Amino acid sequence: MTDAATRQVLVVDDDVGVSEFLASFFALANIRAVVAETILEAHRTLEKEVFQVVFVDKHLPDGNGIDFAGEAKRSFPGTMFVVLTGAATPTTMGAAEDAGVERCLAKPLASLEPLEEICESAFGATWDEIREGR
Repeated sequence: MTDAATRQVLVVDDDVGVSEFLASFFALANIRAVVAETILEAHRTLEKEVFQVVFVDKHLPDGNGIDFAGEAKRSFPGTMFVVLTGAATPTTMGAAEDAGVERCLAKPLASLEPLEEICESAFGATWDEIREGR
């Protein structure tokens, strides 16, 4: 189980609405969320801090989020990578899987349940325990 004080995620998305929504969602669950808008910014952030989960948009201004996730996964094998995409096609899902991405979520999210499941897996705690800071 990850210590409640060290639970944090990185959100890499150039859509401010998406990143603010995710950051707010995680904050309500006592999870620190750091936001990066580009792959370059995400690389710099990953070099400085430890994250249990990285949520990354497929389409970013400076590259492909799936490619970034695959490269970053090799450097940070203990981190879970989740791709967010508005085009959740079988081709996209297959590319994400080939890159070593643990999950691929379609935007807009139809439910918050996948986010909760991802956090439970990454932090080794139930969603209630996470929300309660245990």
